[in-house]
Amino acid sequence: MSARRSSQCSAGVSGFFQLDPQAVTALAQRWQALVSSLDASSAVVDATFSLLQKHHSERGRHYHTLGHVRGLLDLADEFAGQMRDPRAVQLAIWFHDAIYRSRRADSEERSAQLAIAALGRLRVPAEVIEQVARMIRATKGHDAASLDEDGRWFLDLDLAIFGADPQIYREYRQAIRREYRWVPSLLYRRGRREVLEGFARRERLFHQAPMHERLEAQARGNIAAELKALGA
Repeated sequence: MSARRSSQCSAGVSGFFQLDPQAVTALAQRWQALVSSLDASSAVVDATFSLLQKHHSERGRHYHTLGHVRGLLDLADEFAGQMRDPRAVQLAIWFHDAIYRSRRADSEERSAQLAIAALGRLRVPAEVIEQVARMIRATKGHDAASLDEDGRWFLDLDLAIFGADPQIYREYRQAIRREYRWVPSLLYRRGRREVLEGFARRERLFHQAPMHERLEAQARGNIAAELKALGA
């Protein structure tokens, strides 16, 4: 596993996906750097980070946290040179799980709407806002049909956890189950199987060649192992 792939279990992380205060401060600095060239006031920049931090720190989140955001940002940095607009991809990372309700089916749309409003206040160009919203909406089914190459990079990054080392993947499985703790065990196993089987049937899990080469085999192994653990 590369240094980038291990970022979610490095120093500054509690339970893989939870960040300690020092790591959150470092993440705030990354946010500042990302939006520094925009014509937005420091008050708006700070308020937007506070909003994102508040949402990602909500009670009941165990995987869809700032730790998840940081992991995706690390990967995005690694492959930024192959993206047309790395900033758009990073903005999509920041906002794609801003609204996350395991009991609802509209989290992606609500996250997209939040991004549209917040990025407007930050004075992000309209075409970039539209692109970011399109990426976020695509996470509902992880369907890349409506996306350009940057959008495909974004979806690949969001699925990178499937290709994590087995120990991290086990933590991910447990974190997702805790986010759905309100679902009875039998129903959860049935629903989770349907999701995983859908991914397993795909010809490719990762669109971009570097991600496919690095993660595809491990991802399929992790999915197969989880399906076996879920049982019939």
